[in-house]
Amino acid sequence: MLSRQNVPVDRLTVDGFYKQGMDTATPKTGDIIFFLEKDSLKVVTAGIYVGNNQFVNSGYGAETVQVRSTTEDYFAKYQVAYKTYTPKGEHIVQTGETLKSISENYSISMSTIKSRNALNTDELMQGQYLQLYSNPLYPFYVNQEAAYDKAYDVIKYAYTLRGFTYVFGGDDPMTGMDCSGFIYWVMKEQGLSVKRGSAEDYFSLVPKIDNPKAGDLVFFSDTGTRLGVTHVGIYLGDGRFLHTTENAGVHISNLSSGYFAEKFESFGQVESLMD
Repeated sequence: MLSRQNVPVDRLTVDGFYKQGMDTATPKTGDIIFFLEKDSLKVVTAGIYVGNNQFVNSGYGAETVQVRSTTEDYFAKYQVAYKTYTPKGEHIVQTGETLKSISENYSISMSTIKSRNALNTDELMQGQYLQLYSNPLYPFYVNQEAAYDKAYDVIKYAYTLRGFTYVFGGDDPMTGMDCSGFIYWVMKEQGLSVKRGSAEDYFSLVPKIDNPKAGDLVFFSDTGTRLGVTHVGIYLGDGRFLHTTENAGVHISNLSSGYFAEKFESFGQVESLMD
């Protein structure tokens, strides 16, 4: 349906759309509404939001596309999440593609693509999102004060890893990363010396702050079945942060969304982690 309206989206599963979208606490007509199991946060179904708790759906109990309501018994038992989508202006790296071939395809120099995505090498990973144009697709950090000299580069590079898989204890996008492994990887790839630690380790090492800058860390407690400080992400600005979770992989979320607002612990000054 989106593709027929000339919105440049890929053909994805419902999980794929959940990973690719950006959280919004103020959904508008045309955004996507997702229904998740409350304990596991597994995506069950989705539809196109039309306002007033209603959405268009062809899932449960419907032989045709119908307008449904979040107040119906079946849907009311799930946790709701809203995602918004914008024209991408970016390229997803496919098998066999190189920086050179992508550069030639879009008539954009290799050096420009590398700069816009803070790539320190010509090597690409399948599934990376490459920002093609000068205006960032998700410009939350633009005009925000940077937490440290390379904060913008860390964010730009981290954006390229959206959708990469979560693996507990992992710190490599090719095999999977957990939340702290994601922090470790993106900072290491930008030449910053940061020790590998858990969310709780990082929390214990950084000063707690009330006014974060772009690139600082944001911490959460009691996520999933674990207790204490259990989750960490990179603060972008405008209430958004970038992180990775078991069900969605690397993605952007909103601090005002119900789950993360409830689990929020504090912001941390990331510069203290650097050797």
